[in-house]
Amino acid sequence: MIDDLRLPADQILGQPGEGFKLAQIRLAPARLTHCMRWLGACIRANEIAVDYAMKRYSFGKQLIDHEGVGFMLAENRIDLKQCELMINWCAAELDAGSRATTESSMAKVSVSETLMRGRTGVCR
Repeated sequence: MIDDLRLPADQILGQPGEGFKLAQIRLAPARLTHCMRWLGACIRANEIAVDYAMKRYSFGKQLIDHEGVGFMLAENRIDLKQCELMINWCAAELDAGSRATTESSMAKVSVSETLMRGRTGVCR
């Protein structure tokens, strides 16, 4: 906490002592912005992975036709859909007038973990 901070009256946003409250109002939408950007990166990485699996061959057949590759790509699609649903759920809560702090926290954890998990190829 900051004590004894003095600002000119024309530089105070809102009422004195309400700065933290105003910052919290923007927290959930800001988190959601990160989530949407990260989801876009995951989607693009998955597109690249699918394209690669369709073009490359191993042991006489396309990579996409190898069962293990298909499993990984299926897991990617599941992760992407879960992230999309989390983002849409949080956005709906915000649209309904909720502060959505819990929902945005959950979405941020879920989407960031999907991004960093590496199955989407982003971190490889």
